Amino acid sequence: MARSQAEALAGLLTLSPPGWALPADPASVWAGFLTPWAAECALIEAAAEALLPETDPRVCVNLLPDWQRLLGPDPYGRDAAALNLSVGDVARLTWQRLTAGGNMAPADYVALAAQSGLTVTITEYRQTQCGQAQCGQQICQDILTGGVWNPQQFKWLVTLPADLLLLAECGLAQCGDVSGAADPAAGIVAAAIAGEAPAHTLPVFSYAG
Repeated sequence: MARSQAEALAGLLTLSPPGWALPADPASVWAGFLTPWAAECALIEAAAEALLPETDPRVCVNLLPDWQRLLGPDPYGRDAAALNLSVGDVARLTWQRLTAGGNMAPADYVALAAQSGLTVTITEYRQTQCGQAQCGQQICQDILTGGVWNPQQFKWLVTLPADLLLLAECGLAQCGDVSGAADPAAGIVAAAIAGEAPAHTLPVFSYAG
């Protein structure tokens, strides 16, 4: 806990050698000589105490750029400019990057998208379990990919809001325009989910709503 100037002065006086030349009286000339030193000690201790919250990127202010410099550029392009993030969102994303470590549950990736300001849902398909399957049952559920129903066991269906799709409109599109694309924010989040997903899982992305 940081000390006040008076408390710092009292501490310095207790460290003075005993004797009449260096009295411990706060009103003495010697105490007056030590007062500027006590003021600096109080300032340094207050500054050090103020740095304690800066160890958590979620609540830090002054050291947030240093945390970002430490982590380096985000491999998926998640930053304030690309995703129009507030300072608070950047801080939470920085914390997520700092603490991320091989999460396995779909809920972790829903939260990852939320850190970037997007709401997604993830459907995890039933896994085959020895001893529970019965004769005639499908080994694994089907999922629609590329217009064809395919049996998939290790795919996640990641559903993003449909308003993130940018579709060409007749009368507005020009020669050379793509017929459809996703909002850059959606592409960034999709790349992050695909890059961080468990090694045995292949995310498939869909837009609905």
